[in-house]
Amino acid sequence: MASNLFSIHGIEKVKISQLTIAFGISEEQFFVNFESKSHLVDECLKQKINAIETKVPKIISCSQSSLESLICVSGLTFKELSFFCPAFYEDLRKYSTIQKRLEIFIQSIKNICNNELQKCREEELIDLNTNNESMIAIYLEEIRSMESKYQWEMMKLFLKGFCTEKGRTELNHIVICLEKFK
Repeated sequence: MASNLFSIHGIEKVKISQLTIAFGISEEQFFVNFESKSHLVDECLKQKINAIETKVPKIISCSQSSLESLICVSGLTFKELSFFCPAFYEDLRKYSTIQKRLEIFIQSIKNICNNELQKCREEELIDLNTNNESMIAIYLEEIRSMESKYQWEMMKLFLKGFCTEKGRTELNHIVICLEKFK
């Protein structure tokens, strides 16, 4: 419930009174469960991060290629983190501890994606002249700035620009398979 309010309005516009109504509890009960609104925000973000961290190892182990892992890990990250509106991320800057948690998490996802990109390069799926560290930084920076309805299209176009012919063939196959489950 709190995540839904934060996802629509950001952090600052959501008042404790709105949260207590959503939870069906008194303000006193709210503070028994949460030290502060920032504690609740931290819990909401932890849930999103945990949802991603739980799925990433499964995605990597079940994927048939490093390109599939890359697409699925970054897609999951986009999907889960785009749940929150831009105002949420703007407001999050005022909460340095929570912001730091998000930055550490995003860096870990960048590292995972960099590893998968390196494997893609070794498998000759990605152009060997591509600077993958810069590429993934640009790729993942879009998490906070894109409308979710465009992220899937952006991901496909972005990767097509860096894939070799072999990689584009594999990417097209992956896209066809994934779109069946959309």
